[in-house]
Amino acid sequence: MTGRFAISLALLLLGGPVLAAPAEPASAPAPVVEKETEPAVDAAAERAAAERLVAATRMEQAARERYRQQVADVMGKMQSLRPEMPGRAFDIIEEEFTAIEGDVAREVVDAVIDMYMSRFSAAEMDAIADFYETDVGRKALDELPALANSGAVLGHQIGRRLGEKAGQRALQRMREQGIDPSPKAR
Repeated sequence: MTGRFAISLALLLLGGPVLAAPAEPASAPAPVVEKETEPAVDAAAERAAAERLVAATRMEQAARERYRQQVADVMGKMQSLRPEMPGRAFDIIEEEFTAIEGDVAREVVDAVIDMYMSRFSAAEMDAIADFYETDVGRKALDELPALANSGAVLGHQIGRRLGEKAGQRALQRMREQGIDPSPKAR
């Protein structure tokens, strides 16, 4: 059971709305890219390369941190939506979610290993891991979350600014063509 599903299930059982949606907008899974073929690579070597890459990218640590943040976010939302619920009830829910953290992290890591193995050859995974095991690679791992967050904020700001301009132009064009965009026109 995934962390988000477990939280959703618990919320449903409590009679509250499902609040465990991801913090970011959901996107479609990336298309599967065919990996380069390697002659006679055995599955054990390929899995070992994927496990090395997962370790080099600190995937388990990241999965645990993200899960803890999701639990904290959901607990905060639950407490604000259900202030009448006894505090001990929230303690029990949080204890149960904390108890499955290791399972969540293992399932995430296993899923990522499978994804890596489906998209990369053992040699490619080793090359990527080689990079992340360098000082520059470790710095990249440290900086990428902040860069991604900053990029998301900038993307939102740019999208809003340009979207407002596009919306104004669309309204102007509709008026020029005799289209009434007001709600009463529906």
